[in-house]
Amino acid sequence: MLCKVLEPRQNYVLYIQFFAPFVGGMSGYYVSSYKDQKRNETRYLSVTQFEPAYARTAFPCFDEPAFKATFNITLGHHRKYVALSNMPVTKKISISGRKNWLWTIFEQTLPMSSYLVCYSVNDFAGLKSQSTFSVDFTTWAPASAIAQCKYAAHIGPRLLDYYERIFEIDYPLPKVDQLAVPDFSAGAMENWGLITYREAALFYAPEASSEVDKQRVANIIAHELAHQWFGNLVTMKWWNDLWLNEGFATYVATLGMQELCKKWHAYAEESLENMMVVLNSDAYHTTRAISQSVSRASQFAEQFDPITYRKGAVIIRMMHMFTGDMTFRKGLNCYLKRHAYGNADQNDLWRSLSEAAHKFGSMPRYLDVQRVMDTWTLQAGYPLITVHRDYVRNTMSINQRRFLIDGLGKTMEKDNSISKGCWFVPISFTLARRANFTATEPRVWLQCDSQVNDIPLEARSPLGAEADQWLILNVQLTAPFRVNYDTVNWRLIIKTLHGGDFRRIHTMNRAQLINDALALSWNGHLCYKIALDLLRYIKQEHAYMPWRAALDHLETIYRIIKQTADFTLFQIAVNVLCSITIAGLFQTIQIW
Repeated sequence: MLCKVLEPRQNYVLYIQFFAPFVGGMSGYYVSSYKDQKRNETRYLSVTQFEPAYARTAFPCFDEPAFKATFNITLGHHRKYVALSNMPVTKKISISGRKNWLWTIFEQTLPMSSYLVCYSVNDFAGLKSQSTFSVDFTTWAPASAIAQCKYAAHIGPRLLDYYERIFEIDYPLPKVDQLAVPDFSAGAMENWGLITYREAALFYAPEASSEVDKQRVANIIAHELAHQWFGNLVTMKWWNDLWLNEGFATYVATLGMQELCKKWHAYAEESLENMMVVLNSDAYHTTRAISQSVSRASQFAEQFDPITYRKGAVIIRMMHMFTGDMTFRKGLNCYLKRHAYGNADQNDLWRSLSEAAHKFGSMPRYLDVQRVMDTWTLQAGYPLITVHRDYVRNTMSINQRRFLIDGLGKTMEKDNSISKGCWFVPISFTLARRANFTATEPRVWLQCDSQVNDIPLEARSPLGAEADQWLILNVQLTAPFRVNYDTVNWRLIIKTLHGGDFRRIHTMNRAQLINDALALSWNGHLCYKIALDLLRYIKQEHAYMPWRAALDHLETIYRIIKQTADFTLFQIAVNVLCSITIAGLFQTIQIW
């Protein structure tokens, strides 16, 4: 109860006495530990993990992302420890009456959501990055492990500099700290200015770690640094739009990795990995939409799943492809500047991208980004595009339906509430004669009419001129959908794959053809003979991505067939497929 009635239009300062003990587990403000091997003793540290809604357990706050505030943080600790927080230290003063204890006072933060507040008291060593970059960049870990942070300290400023260039917005804080936490439930957390990581997500030892370990560390750091713009500078208004944070960070990380090391082929391979996860996990009737209403704190954690991360990244890449690189970057720059230090929802993103797309003519006026993208974010699943060619008139007709792989299958397809979906689909395609796999922009939009007839395949081609030419949709897997062709077109594709010029088909599309053919056969949409005839070409394939697609499906078949009498035949067939490729790879290595 207040002592007197508050007067309107007056400012009041509310002081609250608040006490919160360290909590168990790895959320809120908690205690972690590590083993000091040199001294053979356990060392302790404190650290925070406030996402999604644990800041309220550490201090009084409106613990929702839309309530941004500035934070003035002061930590009391023994002088043998280091105190870290989102901002640099302004001063340290002795605590009166407590020998060797200090108050460490930090600069006031920029406006930010409570879940991004972070602080830690520890005895770690700091490794400063040697860089001409204007931001102070330090990586923190136990002294015995600090050498394993050299790679993280090296690539961090490079990634931050790259993101500043592509977003055309400077990183707004004076420093970045990367902190290795021994006990940490998340892979990493993008707290503004003090990013926390699992040790395995930050450490890399050249003498003991693999190239895969190196790429994983790079991917995680690239993801967290991308969040400094997507999530920290501009934050989703509510948890239903978490994909605006995580989808962007997942996608932008692939661009960052490609910038770090071209030989990793990270952009293509990570994009394929994201696509394959989505095509598998989003094909069940139990899946959810990317943007899903949530109302209780207990539901927030459920949003951190492949639909948010992977499908979010896939549809962002789709927008990048159908708007074009310049339009996409200009639209994102507008979005970030317009909502800097504030919050946004998906409609705000659509608005900025639509303005850029129409300004630069990269999207027809009758469409806007919201009309297209709402069909991808507000409903679950993805489409199966069925293609029928007219080989005399050089045209094709396409239609769509939702693709489902549930065992309930045929019964469910009759249930329109589940199986009927409608998407605005950007359709890119190429024919064998030109085999142009660089043109990823849509040549046709399949709208929610569900069918488009008599689409010309090549302008000014004589009748029947393309009858012996294969057709492939979804160049470089621009969008998340499966494609089923008529039998003649499948046979034309198979003929090329088994010939010596199969590399005329882009690596990502070779992976797509394997993935689609086997998935369609599994679900009864395509004869298994066609799928297996196509798969046989892989004996001559040395690229990673087609094999990644093949092994994913072969593993599924393996789990079923190992219970049957045909298992031995299956093993022989797989051995034949693999042994020729392995022998070819060894021969290539010897030539090197």
